[in-house]
Amino acid sequence: MTGENIAIFPKIFGLLAEKPSRYSYLMHNAAIKYHNLDSKYLIFKNNNTEDFLSAAKKIGISGLSLTIPHKERGLLICDSVDEHSRIIGAINTIINNNGVLIGHNTDWMGIVSAFEEKKIDIQYNIY
Repeated sequence: MTGENIAIFPKIFGLLAEKPSRYSYLMHNAAIKYHNLDSKYLIFKNNNTEDFLSAAKKIGISGLSLTIPHKERGLLICDSVDEHSRIIGAINTIINNNGVLIGHNTDWMGIVSAFEEKKIDIQYNIY
């Protein structure tokens, strides 16, 4: 490979949404810049979850945030999902691990943390 030009691209992450908001884009790219990561966070406006995730897997998008209705559809399309996602019935995050899409749900943790921060005692059982 001596003498060849090799293009090196940053890791690509993004938001998959039918009606995207620019706030997610701004927040994630600010964090990427702050931590000096070689990554970009893009917005993907799409309504066909299956086709988009198939393409994302093939081109190597590293990770995605999902909005409704992609949260429920993505659960059925991912190669694997965590136990919380199975119980909840939706995902909001996908990690592409070398062509294997792994779905996670972190929404529930944010809700529980918000109640705990306000010192509101709630009973929950994710299992």
